[in-house]
Amino acid sequence: MGYAAEQCATAARADGYARRAPEHTLLHRTLSAHWPAFVEQAEEAGGLPSFDATRLVAPEGA
Repeated sequence: MGYAAEQCATAARADGYARRAPEHTLLHRTLSAHWPAFVEQAEEAGGLPSFDATRLVAPEGA
């Protein structure tokens, strides 16, 4: 995340909204840990649906 994006993510809003940081949830950790194995098994069984799994996972280092 770049400097400007970090400022936006941490800046307080007048309406009191605060980002929930989903990357710190159990669901995110679980998906991150098991996603590669899931994709591998799905490929062996014919692949994932046409919605394209690349929309679900950011590339490493992104």
